Amino acid sequence: MLARTLPPLLRAASRHTRPSIAALTCHRQSRFSSTSAALPDLPLFRALTRHSPSSTAVVHSVSGRAFSYSSLLSDVLRAQDRLAQCGAAGVALRGAPIAFLAENSYDYVVTLLSILACDGIALPLSPSFPVGELRYILDNSQTGILLATEKYAKRAHELLQADLEKTPRVQVLEKIKVGADPVAQVRFQEPANPQGGMMLYTSGTTNRPKGVLIPQSALAAQASSLVEAWAYSPADRLLHLLPLHHIHGTVNAILAPLLAGSSIEFMFPFNPTSVWTRLAAPFQNNNNNNTNNPAEKITFLTAVPTIYNRLLSTHPSLPPTAQHAARTAISPHHLRLNISGSAALPTPTKAAWQSLSNGNVLLERYGMTEVGMALSCGLAFNDRVDGSVGWPLPSVEVRLFDTDTNELIRPGEETDASGRERVGEIQLRGPTVFKEYWRNEKATREEFVDDADGKWFKTGDVAVRRVVEGAGAGAGAGAGA
Repeated sequence: MLARTLPPLLRAASRHTRPSIAALTCHRQSRFSSTSAALPDLPLFRALTRHSPSSTAVVHSVSGRAFSYSSLLSDVLRAQDRLAQCGAAGVALRGAPIAFLAENSYDYVVTLLSILACDGIALPLSPSFPVGELRYILDNSQTGILLATEKYAKRAHELLQADLEKTPRVQVLEKIKVGADPVAQVRFQEPANPQGGMMLYTSGTTNRPKGVLIPQSALAAQASSLVEAWAYSPADRLLHLLPLHHIHGTVNAILAPLLAGSSIEFMFPFNPTSVWTRLAAPFQNNNNNNTNNPAEKITFLTAVPTIYNRLLSTHPSLPPTAQHAARTAISPHHLRLNISGSAALPTPTKAAWQSLSNGNVLLERYGMTEVGMALSCGLAFNDRVDGSVGWPLPSVEVRLFDTDTNELIRPGEETDASGRERVGEIQLRGPTVFKEYWRNEKATREEFVDDADGKWFKTGDVAVRRVVEGAGAGAGAGAGA
């Protein structure tokens, strides 16, 4: 057990040629064959073909527009084919960053998966970032293609005016309003020397943001680890409230549920009253939620402490009947899993949520852009220890390194001679770890240590390890981490 003490294609323009916004036109797929199409033989794409074709993959909470797994697979194949035409036009795809601007929506999911299907490096951009920050990311990544949904066509135009080092070709994507008809057959091709994946930029609080390259293999390992640990299933409906340029919103709340056949319901930007209304809808007699009739209950919620605090502070302002229905909605019987992460969870927040929800305990976990999720408390309530981020997740190896003494803190050595707990840096290894910082060999080299025990990633975060008496089987494994 670790307790954290964390402190359409446009012709490429020269730099001096500025395309007009009128040139950014929408292109719909025209030459796609629906009889047979090919995807790379990767776990996620295999899973998409195994899920029930008619089950819901993605739904938009406000409009109620829903898209099945069959439609998702077909739309990804069409988007993949459209990108392949970019490649035929001379734009690098395999192993090359492909940036995209998209709202939290089905369109985002299709775009992300289509880039992965082309063995490209998906680079999601935050539409809320100022132009200067987006310009830095595009310059640093040297992306050759910028995809944008209709909503962000103007934003893409602004970026083309930003004196970029390399002007990308821009494609504006027509909004998908109705899911595509199913394809007759999907073929799988073994990827030769796969180079694709996803790249997310660190926050850059002390230095310029770095591009974290997460290869396809690591994305698969991260999603598989979470599906195993948190038991995602086709019965789950995850309410998605998170931004989509971080690991939390992409791997935890998109790739993992898609791998398991769960349903993702997008509701963004976050509004606490709207969230309570949605959660409560299945448990009110005047159910008029647009998602379904009646509304499907939410079984899975993953968020940050700030969201839980705002929900707690807003609940008393709801009408009495809505308050009661909302408490029912987040009770353990209905909300199977509620997770808090990306920042330390205050114990009073955890206690207040448990009280409001009739006993549902927030599960804490630890992760970062470079490694995905690494540690997690357990599914059993008594394995959700206050102030702790839990035990190593499947396939993740963890050790603590005392940077004061330059010694490993081995099991049984958690206290020093005076009885004080020893604090150590969390170091990690396994298939979930990122490949490199993009175009920054020096930073990559400095963040890994290679010693007699092998190669480890240095997180820079510190923790203490404690044995938890009476906890479940995970405690023993955690105590030995």
